[in-house]
Amino acid sequence: MSIIKIRRSTGTSAPSSVLALGEMGYAYGTGTQANGGDRLYIGTGGETNNIANVVDVIGGKYFTNLLDHVHGTRTASSALIVDANGKLDVLDVDNLKLDTNTLSSTNTNGNIILNPAGTGTIEMDAVTNFSSSATFVGLVNANAGIAVDTNKFTVADTTGNTLIAGTLGVSGESTLASAKVSDLTNNRIVIAGSAGAIEDDANLTFDGTTFTAVSATQLTGVATVTGQLNVDNVRTDGNTISTLGTNTNLVLDPIGTGYVTITGTNGFVIPVGTNAQQGPNVAGAIRYNSENTQFEGYSGSNWSSLGGVRSVDGQTFIIAETSPGNSDDTLHFYTATGASSNKRAMFLDEDQLSILNTTTSTSNTTGSLITAGGVGIAENLNVGGNTVLTGDLQVKGGDITTNQTTFNLVNTTATTLNIGGAGTAISIGAATGKTTINNPTDVTGDFRVGATNFTVAASTGHVETAGNVIIGGNLTVNGTRTTVNVDTLDVEDALIRLANGNTADAIDIGFIGRFNDGADKLAGVFRDATDNEFYLFDEYVDTNVEDNVIDRSHSSFSLAKTNVDTIKFAQKSFALTGDVAGTINMSDMGTTNHSMAVTIQANSVALGTDTTGNYIATIVQATTGASDNNSTTNNGLVITGNGSESAAVTLKNNLADTSGGIGTSTFNSTNFDVSGAGVVTVDTIDGGTF
Repeated sequence: MSIIKIRRSTGTSAPSSVLALGEMGYAYGTGTQANGGDRLYIGTGGETNNIANVVDVIGGKYFTNLLDHVHGTRTASSALIVDANGKLDVLDVDNLKLDTNTLSSTNTNGNIILNPAGTGTIEMDAVTNFSSSATFVGLVNANAGIAVDTNKFTVADTTGNTLIAGTLGVSGESTLASAKVSDLTNNRIVIAGSAGAIEDDANLTFDGTTFTAVSATQLTGVATVTGQLNVDNVRTDGNTISTLGTNTNLVLDPIGTGYVTITGTNGFVIPVGTNAQQGPNVAGAIRYNSENTQFEGYSGSNWSSLGGVRSVDGQTFIIAETSPGNSDDTLHFYTATGASSNKRAMFLDEDQLSILNTTTSTSNTTGSLITAGGVGIAENLNVGGNTVLTGDLQVKGGDITTNQTTFNLVNTTATTLNIGGAGTAISIGAATGKTTINNPTDVTGDFRVGATNFTVAASTGHVETAGNVIIGGNLTVNGTRTTVNVDTLDVEDALIRLANGNTADAIDIGFIGRFNDGADKLAGVFRDATDNEFYLFDEYVDTNVEDNVIDRSHSSFSLAKTNVDTIKFAQKSFALTGDVAGTINMSDMGTTNHSMAVTIQANSVALGTDTTGNYIATIVQATTGASDNNSTTNNGLVITGNGSESAAVTLKNNLADTSGGIGTSTFNSTNFDVSGAGVVTVDTIDGGTF
């Protein structure tokens, strides 16, 4: 990576008289509106003596900081940037604020003035609402009419009709061609009310022929009416009070907390009728049902009996005796079996509660008797059929016994069976015989056979046996280590397969042995998974034998010496090329001695005093090179020796490490590098500071 540094300064001033034409510089002192910090400059306008005539600002942090807020959100001391819809959230101009749909003033009690220049007008093309008082200077044209405070005062656009919802105050005399008072009612008699107000009385009407006192008319003294007296829809005639309208109600309605009292000593006779004559269907209605011979009332949705417990249709009820006067001291419960029939479902007397329903129970929500809570029984419980428990069964006695020769404790649908609970000693079956467990068996505690003959530890899973173990099938060990503590391991299998499951070829395979010569070490032979080659080693210290990896780069790893008679391999050709050439074919090592005939190639080497070959006789230093400040010539190469057959020749590079030197430059390859392809990489090109 190359770094190009432009001119820079920690100050806050422009780089005047510093930048060349097209050169850039950056002042990164804290920038404000008043200084030149946090700005990027460039030299423009030509140059004089390698200095640009003009220095222009082309960017910098000062300007980007003005843009670092959410688009559409007005931010103090920042630029205005609209959002994707071309909008700002709020805009302040002097003392005016524009926010959503509101134009408001920000100074206390400040006015908002709409003042068009010249003959311009203020056009409001939609309904205009003034939530507070408004003052208009000059003519106000309202082409669509005027409405004040939601139609309290309106002037119609086309007719000019004026509507005043409140009081119209007129200090002088008013002349009206005609007057219409909208709150007067037709045929009511008009009277002068309080303070001379014109009003009518709902109690007094006159339609031109008949005068009617509608209600609340007080007669002082005694009034005698012979014949019928009709008041609204109520008629009094002799001893009968009735209604005039067909199917209209007669209501007795005392004022306040008053109530209706019927005096006398005789009974109060209420309506009597059959089921078909029931009515009205009004909550609180009562009557006597001549068909069911019972008093009944309407609840708001149904007619039901007012005596005892009885359903609306009369099919479900409770009676205290089978017939009046029978006195059998028994409660009889009847339930409906259809729309028009019932049956006795249960009875209760001083000795027993008998449920007569014979429904079979298939769950805790079915059967003749269902209880949501518990049931306590002080005496014996005799069950003629099967017993199904969906909860737990707690037996506080000592035994669960049976008089049958076969006793199934749990049916075939149970998938989990817990026996014993907190018991520390559990005995199953007699000393003789056989106990059969058909399902897989989980033992959470230790498992023992014959005390210590065969044990399985629950906490570790370790298995120990005092005798031999014979396995008729395959033995699969899923652990990570198998330890065999025996003196002799006898394996019948002629081929031993290692690394089963090594599908990714990620682990080493082989045989290793342990020895100790003062420290635990390993030796053996293995196939390295990294290069698929076999290695024989005589020493290796492995702190983690579980990873199945032999680290050949470890400092303790040492290849072993091998003593063999013969090594055989596929025939290979071994060849020498160059100044000395030859070839030999080999397929074994150890059966015989092998030798290679070689030939020294022509014009290749000079041996001893032999001068028949081509070789350098003399090396001299050139004298035509340039001289540098170090008085070094010959292009920076220094040669000592003359190249004779017995003399050493030394060729050195002169280091051009001072100004004006000729020779080889030194540098750090991290800062300057030339690749084989000729690519030059420079770490930093520094323009300096100003």
